[in-house]
Amino acid sequence: MEREEYDDKTSRIAQEVIRTDLVILDKLGYLPFNQSGGVLLFHLLSKRYEHTSGVITTNLCFSEWSNVFGDAKITNALLDRLIHHCHFVETGNESYRLQHSSLIAPDNNQIT
Repeated sequence: MEREEYDDKTSRIAQEVIRTDLVILDKLGYLPFNQSGGVLLFHLLSKRYEHTSGVITTNLCFSEWSNVFGDAKITNALLDRLIHHCHFVETGNESYRLQHSSLIAPDNNQIT
């Protein structure tokens, strides 16, 4: 989307995403967006608001999202739209990978 904006082209990616039945953003916040990336994602999610379903996975609490998007106002507006018709599924804070790692001692759950 940033490349399309840089090339001053119509947002083909956004139009395709808006037409889909489900948008999945996996690991949101794993890497921060630059300012323009956060704005572009905000506009994309705002356009699909109340038109398509979405799934977002993240290990961040909402108070940390402004660090990802770099702007508290955009983050608040985005969260307002996202949580309007949503269901939260919290899976916990322990790492599934760490729990099932061969490095874990079976008796005390400590890395050996």
